[in-house]
Parts: sequence; C-alpha cells; structure tokens
Amino acid sequence: MKHKLTLRYLFLLFLVSPLGGPAQPLGKAVVPEGVLKATVLIERMMTNETTQFVPPTNILAVLEMQGTNRVAVAPTNLFRQVSVIETNYFPLGSGVLVIKDTKEQHVFIVTAGHVIPPDGDVFFRVATKNGSDAKHYSSKLASQLTGLAWVRSTNADLAIGPICFNQEEDDIQVMVLSDHAATYGQVAIGDEVFVAGYPSSVTSVSDAGVHIIRNGVVASKSGNGMLLIDAFT
Repeated sequence: MKHKLTLRYLFLLFLVSPLGGPAQPLGKAVVPEGVLKATVLIERMMTNETTQFVPPTNILAVLEMQGTNRVAVAPTNLFRQVSVIETNYFPLGSGVLVIKDTKEQHVFIVTAGHVIPPDGDVFFRVATKNGSDAKHYSSKLASQLTGLAWVRSTNADLAIGPICFNQEEDDIQVMVLSDHAATYGQVAIGDEVFVAGYPSSVTSVSDAGVHIIRNGVVASKSGNGMLLIDAFT
C-alpha cells in the first residue's frame, strides 16, 4: 500500500537527537521546539440535550381583555421551552504528527493504542496562530477525506491514523521521519529519550499549548525491531 508506514520507525520518533532549530535543555537531553508544536491533544466528543426557558422573540404583543375591550399589551413574563444540544470535549491522551517524507501527501498522528477507542471516533485539538479558540478536527472526517483509517500494531501499544488541518491557520508543525527518525541499528541501550504530551491525567487541559516533558532511557532491545523504553508517561 502506498501510504503504509513501518511501525518500528514511528516508535523511534522520541529518540533524543540533534534535530536543529530552537531548542530547550532537559538535563543532558535537548527537546526540539518543533516536537511540542507537533504534539496535539486527542479528545472524545460528548453531546447531551438540555432544556432551557427563553423569552419569545416572535411575539410583539399579547391581546388582553380590559373590561369589554380587547387591547394589545407588551408581553411580560412569557417564556418558551427549547431543547439545546451541548457539546463538550474530554481529553483521552495526546499524539505526535509525523509525515514519512516531504513527498508524502498525508500527515499521520502517532499515539498509544489504548488512547483510541474501538470505534476510532476521536477529535484532535489544534491551537491557532491568531490566538483564537483551539479547533477540534474529526478523525472520522480525516478518514473520509483520505481514504485511510486507524492502523494498530499487533505487538505494541501503538496506533497510527490520518489527520487533516489548515497549515496556514493552525499553530502546528509536523515531524518529517526521513529527517528525524533513527533506525533500529542506530539505537543503543542507555540512550536518552524524552516523552512530550499533554497532562490530561494530571490536570484539566484548558490551554492547547500546555505540555509535560519527561525523560527516560532505552532499557532494552529485543532483537525483533522493538525497544523497551523506561519513561513515565
């Protein structure tokens, strides 16, 4: 398949290596700024119906009987009952935006497999460049537009899916794997790694720019292309 990505290389995105560009120190490791802008919150949308009582907008006057005369008076204390659908988004986890190379037309989001529910119906919250409210992009809509669906690893807690966004308006970056990903042979036990994500399990996420960075090490190489990472996530 044209857009198939090798899971082992996507898993190595978090390896600390000199990626260039503005960066901030984290102990001995260096966290490229682009990784933070490539990390987005994954959410679940919940809707519920509520009842509200609002003043009528299409009643100009009310006819009343005053004695034997019928007169029009301004409406007061009149309300109508309406049903309102409320939409809320609840954080599930976070993922990193990657692209295989600059020739590839589709951008993918990589995350832990347990973050994505079985139906794959999630949203991606993306900050905007003009500082307006963050956008919520539908995973199902991205699948319809690209013809691609979530792909899950059969031997690791890993999931990959397509994402669509507006590069001109959204404050976002994408990690190019052909430039930044290490191969399995380049990784050594004891290499430093870092994990970038949203603290949805720690505190309420109200700012799309809030991240938590944690460090760790490559604990083991299994010999079958898989790595064991020792890092708190």
